[in-house]
Amino acid sequence: MKKCLIFLIAIMTLLPSALASAASSSTNATTYFTSMNTSSKGVTAKADYIQWYRGERANQEAQKDHECYWYKGKCYVPDDYYIRNVNKKIRSLKISKSAVITMVTYQIDKTNDIKKQRLSLSAFTKEMKKKRYRYIPFHITVKNGVIVKITEQFIP
Repeated sequence: MKKCLIFLIAIMTLLPSALASAASSSTNATTYFTSMNTSSKGVTAKADYIQWYRGERANQEAQKDHECYWYKGKCYVPDDYYIRNVNKKIRSLKISKSAVITMVTYQIDKTNDIKKQRLSLSAFTKEMKKKRYRYIPFHITVKNGVIVKITEQFIP
């Protein structure tokens, strides 16, 4: 009985911390944003998750899809990256008001500069209205179903 009671106390002590860490789990994904919606509840993004590959892994994945250029018997992808979009499911994700947002082509049409820049959520949603971002990959971190970090992936 005493062993059972000690075991039960140990489980009850550890369980809340285990649940807290499970509840605050975060995931990373690469996505295309198909649209943004601003309402009184905040900003919601429509996200189409993609698979992003670089380097030799990009060549291998492109070869599986017959999407590469052959040179001396080896498969190569242009610009050393490959994007696959096997699941066209669109996810609706809220963006945190305090999300960390970094872009490299922010206002490139005005400045011709490619550099990392932090943006506010408001500036980001305004910039994302431009059609050129439809097929630009973004790396996101989602915590408890909410996007907390967005980083634009520069593609040449």
